[in-house]
Amino acid sequence: MAFYKHVRASATEVVSLEQQSDDGGRWSVTTKKTKDSTDATTSELFDAVMVCVGINETIMPTYDGQNKFKGQLIHSVHYK
Repeated sequence: MAFYKHVRASATEVVSLEQQSDDGGRWSVTTKKTKDSTDATTSELFDAVMVCVGINETIMPTYDGQNKFKGQLIHSVHYK
């Protein structure tokens, strides 16, 4: 499938995830390799971000301003 060229599956920790207001709403993602003994980080810009953490628990995270979001919030286990 062609979309796999856009997917990264590696031992990586997301250090920060911020939507840019001055870059068309793109996302700045800063990561760090978890198996690396250094604290070196890498930052990249993306048009979209998908968070996929598994289906063992359906714990919904909360964040400041969440009540202002007008869309529907669902856990990934319920996405079809």
